[in-house]
Amino acid sequence: MSEILLQSGIIRLVGIVVAVGIGVLSVLVYASMIPAVWRGEHVPEPRGGKRNVRMNKRNWPVTAAAFLLLFGGIGVMAVADSLIGDGMIVGQVIAGIGIAGLLVGMFIDAVNRPKFLVPPDYRNDRGWLQKRFGSSPPSPELTNADVQEWFHNDPEHKSRLEGLLEDDLAILLEETDERSHYAVLDIWWSDMATDLGFEEPDEDEFVDFLIAIAETDAYQKYSDLVGEVPEIETEICGTSPFVVDHSYGDDQSTVTHKEASHQ
Repeated sequence: MSEILLQSGIIRLVGIVVAVGIGVLSVLVYASMIPAVWRGEHVPEPRGGKRNVRMNKRNWPVTAAAFLLLFGGIGVMAVADSLIGDGMIVGQVIAGIGIAGLLVGMFIDAVNRPKFLVPPDYRNDRGWLQKRFGSSPPSPELTNADVQEWFHNDPEHKSRLEGLLEDDLAILLEETDERSHYAVLDIWWSDMATDLGFEEPDEDEFVDFLIAIAETDAYQKYSDLVGEVPEIETEICGTSPFVVDHSYGDDQSTVTHKEASHQ
């Protein structure tokens, strides 16, 4: 009888360890990305449809760490109960801290506070509660200086423009010694605005965000110079104007240009 009980206990322990282990490993994937999220690097953000309470880049560090503590505490309780029949209090404390962390993560998602627990790049965002019941964020006010500094201060933007040109998703319409006039996808301007600190909109607010961008002084000024180019419109995105002022850079030509006539 004792052997049967022993075997049963071992099987139960193995099952618990495997189940908890899978959970811990899954959470470790997200926990390992905490430094990258904190530095503002691109990571795939988990999404769950139209849910309000979810794990996102604003509450990622707290939520991922909380899940890790929760599963770790459950594991400690399971091992302590199966092996020594005591010591569960340690696991309970760890799991309790994890549960408290999850509640903090939900609070951050709702109001984006406390700021010291939010990654620096997302501290000016609004939580879902503020988006639902608060006032709308100010519309972007992009100036010519904003656009040119954004483009010339990061080589990645030049590389991306070169890739768009090569893929026929951007067209060089006109070039002078001082400026180059392009037509690019609308997404170029939305990336510019979010990189400059304007809040990235939810999916259902994206069209309104593009409209707000199109009303800025810089966009209107460029639109008069460039206009729309139907040849590079896509099913999900139209074209926008973009002007490179060469005076902001050392090189007269920033990319390998692909010229096209503007009809």
